[in-house]
Amino acid sequence: MKTKFKVTSDAMCDNTSRSILIGDVIEAQPIKINDVPANISAGVFVIQSEGKSIIRQITRVSDGEIKCRAFNPNYDDEIIPIDRIERIFLSQNIKERNVLLKL
Repeated sequence: MKTKFKVTSDAMCDNTSRSILIGDVIEAQPIKINDVPANISAGVFVIQSEGKSIIRQITRVSDGEIKCRAFNPNYDDEIIPIDRIERIFLSQNIKERNVLLKL
């Protein structure tokens, strides 16, 4: 079952066409942590860990942890132990785009 997530951080905004903006709503499918390596090149994940959700690319799965990267270069890569991950979702698409018009 797909779940919608409203973006509340600029971590995935690098001012390119792939950016995910604050206010966007993404749709994501839950997957098992064991399925992450097979989907790692698929794009963007929603990772729920220790009561918070983050949206990131996963760049590596190894030694009981995942390495996550934001598109925004102002954010450092994060290492999250797999045993701290409550749920993980594979982003399907941006369901609602937050468009700001500058006049």
